[in-house]
Amino acid sequence: MNAPSGVTFPTDLAGQTIVISIEPRGAADTDPGPFQFKPLVGNVPGGATDHIEYDLTDQSSTLAAGTATIAAVPAAAPIDLVLVGVIIAVVVAVIIIVVVILERRRGGQGPE
Repeated sequence: MNAPSGVTFPTDLAGQTIVISIEPRGAADTDPGPFQFKPLVGNVPGGATDHIEYDLTDQSSTLAAGTATIAAVPAAAPIDLVLVGVIIAVVVAVIIIVVVILERRRGGQGPE
């Protein structure tokens, strides 16, 4: 079913090279030949007969490979409470100093 253009079934593949290729999707591939990713390739002998299986060679080791790792992301480290305390103390001290300076400019004594 659905023979490619120029092919009719049954087709005599004796003496031919058979390629199972991974093809790109869409208009990116306009070449009717097999794409460069060919995980399975085999030769059908010249005297091949109908309904006999012939082996294809696994070429998948020639393809690009990689790995993906899925791991839990560690929780963000809590802010050091000592650091937060120091920052708050500095801010409070700066506010007190500013209040004292402004109060003295107005002629008051400011907090004692």
